[in-house]
Amino acid sequence: MLKERVNWLSRYAVLWVRVMFDLPVVEKTDHRAAIKIRKILLDQGFAMTRFSVHFRMVSGEDKRRALENKIWKNPPEFGSV
Repeated sequence: MLKERVNWLSRYAVLWVRVMFDLPVVEKTDHRAAIKIRKILLDQGFAMTRFSVHFRMVSGEDKRRALENKIWKNPPEFGSV
């Protein structure tokens, strides 16, 4: 029974997705863009480790790509993600 479980686990691909961003918050519009990125990440199930570092575990490469596409729909004008 244990051997079957080990084989099942070895076929299950788990990936950690980490998003880090550095956005300027000098003006009000910049601050809104930073809040928007943070809200998108939290809505997608990311957990915040630092104010600009978020992470989430996904179950495969396809889910990682889909998540990446959702995050990059509306990229911020300034800064880096």
